[in-house]
Amino acid sequence: MYDLNPWWETGEVPRDLLPSQPRTLFQELRDSLDRRQAEVIVGLRRTGKTTLMLQLIDHLLRRGTDPRSILYFTFDERSRDLRGLLREYEERVLRSRLRDRRIYLFLDEVHKLPGWPEEVKLLYDFNPNLKLVLSGSASLNLMRGAGESLAGRCVFHRLDPLSFVEFLRLRYGESPPPPEDFEISERRLSIHLQEFLLRGFPEIVRAGDQEARRYVRELVLERILYRDIPQSFPASEPELLKLLAELLCSSPGMVLNVDSLSKELGRAKKTVGDYLSYLELSFVIRRLSNLRGSMLAVSRKNRKGYPCHPSLCTTQDHTRVIETLVMSETGAQFYWRLRDLEVDFVLRNGRTMPVEVKYAQKVRERDLRGIRAFCRRFGLERGLVITREEMGRLDGLELVPLLRFILYRERLLGGSESGLPGGQTR
Repeated sequence: MYDLNPWWETGEVPRDLLPSQPRTLFQELRDSLDRRQAEVIVGLRRTGKTTLMLQLIDHLLRRGTDPRSILYFTFDERSRDLRGLLREYEERVLRSRLRDRRIYLFLDEVHKLPGWPEEVKLLYDFNPNLKLVLSGSASLNLMRGAGESLAGRCVFHRLDPLSFVEFLRLRYGESPPPPEDFEISERRLSIHLQEFLLRGFPEIVRAGDQEARRYVRELVLERILYRDIPQSFPASEPELLKLLAELLCSSPGMVLNVDSLSKELGRAKKTVGDYLSYLELSFVIRRLSNLRGSMLAVSRKNRKGYPCHPSLCTTQDHTRVIETLVMSETGAQFYWRLRDLEVDFVLRNGRTMPVEVKYAQKVRERDLRGIRAFCRRFGLERGLVITREEMGRLDGLELVPLLRFILYRERLLGGSESGLPGGQTR
């Protein structure tokens, strides 16, 4: 306990544990520290959850919080009874009860604590001055426990791998240029985007290519497949987990037909379905549902699968990597397919927006059959086509170069055309 809380002695978080730039989520969490609810940070391993906690602790210390009023503990490598830990903290550090003063309690990898939701519920209910910040890498345990025991008591925050904009800030200390100045920086930003495709995690933004690949393989994927998932789920075949993960990383965007996969792999259909769920619930992959029917209902059949970030891709097909990048940057959850017509992604955030990725070649009219059919079927006036360099408008479809889309997607998806030069048509 003392080793994990050096600020009790020094009054500060060791500088070597604090990167110069925080993740974007830091500001939201910082502003929530004075609120009653518990904050729960979930996300893939190595995305920076522990660092985020230490940065919040540093913020508290800098604003004058008593160092001994801040307790950090991780269950990642340690098995510890929470009640015993807190009793020792009260007796040896606080020399008072938790409920008698304002305390900040940071519990890292809390999903590895047996019965954690009930323990946290009791802490929350009987200690109104206690601020809880929790983290975990296995969303099923967290979501189920919170849904049943912590309803109304916690707010979830998802910490994904880096976006390109975050990469620019962490690696080069810069923000995207305003759209009117884009062409000045386009060549340099294009080079940075190619760098980013291998470097989706904060610790490797400055790593070489081989080092970055090894980090993702050994410290992210293998740790999750051989340790985290077997600890959190009834997964007794890590090699099957690895096989499915490798399949998705080498074939991003493949349709996941569980019947076919179970026959091909010689495993029970239920086992294959469960293992795909474990990969998704541990944030390794993302499965997109097909939107079908006249009301855009969600179908759970024939979902498409992607690695959660392009840095996990092992395919040599650059177009598939770019498709994964667009999925990751937009947080897409749906696609559309009807017979031989398909739209890569359908975004639904207050409005429906079809997004088609056509990066490998010059865009031809026949490449737009799917997105045009989708817009006609559902009465949409706008659709986005992500290209390599082509830009302009084609009867309601906006052709947007990839780099512009990544940098200005919020404006483009919100309906603003500030990411496009005015008046261009084709």
